[in-house]
Parts: sequence; C-alpha cells; structure tokens
Amino acid sequence: MYMNKKTAIKVIIDIIMFFMILLLYKKQAISLAYHEISGLILMAIFIVHIGLNFKWVKNVATKFFSQNTDLRSKIIYIVDFLLFLGFIIVIISGIFISKIVFSLGMENFLSLSWKMIHFKAASICLVLFGIHLGLHAGFISGIGKKFIKLPRRLSKIVFIVLSCVFIAYGAYSVKTTSFSRYITSSITSSQDGGEHMQLQNGSQASQGYQGQNGQQSGAQSHNSGGISAGNIFSTIASYFTIAYLFAFIAAVADKLIRKAKSKKVTV
Repeated sequence: MYMNKKTAIKVIIDIIMFFMILLLYKKQAISLAYHEISGLILMAIFIVHIGLNFKWVKNVATKFFSQNTDLRSKIIYIVDFLLFLGFIIVIISGIFISKIVFSLGMENFLSLSWKMIHFKAASICLVLFGIHLGLHAGFISGIGKKFIKLPRRLSKIVFIVLSCVFIAYGAYSVKTTSFSRYITSSITSSQDGGEHMQLQNGSQASQGYQGQNGQQSGAQSHNSGGISAGNIFSTIASYFTIAYLFAFIAAVADKLIRKAKSKKVTV
C-alpha cells in the first residue's frame, strides 16, 4: 500500500478541499464566520493544489493547441481552469457581501447583484467539481483500493449499490435545495434576496436582507441556531450526492469515449 509523499499530500489536500467545499454550501452548517474564513482558506489550498500539479498544468497549457495533446487532457484542463475561475468569482463576490470578515455593509441593489453572482458561481462550481472528480475516477478508485481491500465481485456490488443511493439522493437534493434554481437562473433575476440565500441556508431566514433594517435582521438570522452534527451531516450528504451525480455522468461518458476510441485504434 505504498504511496509516494507527493501523491499522499495531493490526496490529503483533495480530501480537505472536498469537505470544506461541501460545508460552504450551507453557511449555518457551522457558522457564518466559518463560511467566510474557510472560503478564503479554501482558495489558498486550491492554489497549493494547482502548485503541486503545476508541471502538468504548464505542460498542457503550452501544448493546448497542439495536435499531440489528446482531447481528454484538454477537457480536464478546461474544467480545472473554469473551476479555478469560478472559485475566484465566488471569493470576490463573497467579499462584497461579507458580514463578518470584511463587512462592507452593501445593503442595496449592488449587494443583491453580488449575491446572485455568488450563488450562481457557487452552483456552477459544484457541477464543475463533480465533473472534475468524474474525470479522475480512475485515480480515485485506485487510491480507494489501496485502503479498502475487498474481493473484486463484492467491491463491484458495493459500488453499484452506493452509486444508486448517491444518485437517487443527489437527484432528490437537486430538487429540495435551490441548486437547480440557481444553476438555471439569470444573474439579473429580480427574485428576492431571501430566495437567493436558500441555497446555503436551506430556509427563508435571510429575508432579513430586505427592508431598511436588512443588515440587523440579516445578522440575527446568520447567528441563529447552533452547530449540530446532524446539520453538518445533512449538508455534506446533500451536496456530496449532487456532486456525485455529475461525477458519475462524467465518469461514464469518459469511459464510453475511451472504449469507442480504443475500438477505432484496434480496427
């Protein structure tokens, strides 16, 4: 079960990023302070992640338009670039709507626009993150097999059962959270601020953003409730399965394309 140091660091960073990202999709899962601070930390970790893979990034970037670079590598590069760009947009928009770390106090139409951008970008990032995982399914599977030793037939059964559960719950989560609304809505949508907070709050608590006393009541809604294991687990379960849904689609599509390509080569 040997794993070189650099690969082990990559895996650890990926796991940390994964759970941090999931918990960001519901800021009351822990607290608003965690939501804002961990978002900034996550961006730093993501930069480290790119740094550890910089050799590959540089290689693909310099040969992106070359015929020698296969289409799959280009797609992975595009997905990763869009994911990085999405994170930047989420961070910048998060700064403008910050209530604790920066607290710019932008309680106006401009603030609402930044909120819409924030939630839209966050939703797109979740899709891209799922696709990113799906395109690296082989690597993830290989890592998993090093730590979990199961007979091949049993592991296949476990994978099918878990996939069915994750996909079903992911589809349910798409419907029950505001994910589908944000992923399909326009940034210039005129829907109220409370609805736009639903993706992360899962409630209408953010109605406090409306009206003259928006800042005060909004702050109260951010601080309401407390940390609970159930809340954290439900947040991770909901957004993990949504990401898994897109990861599964990407992995299946990647596998089918590879098979079709190998058949053409052998013919």
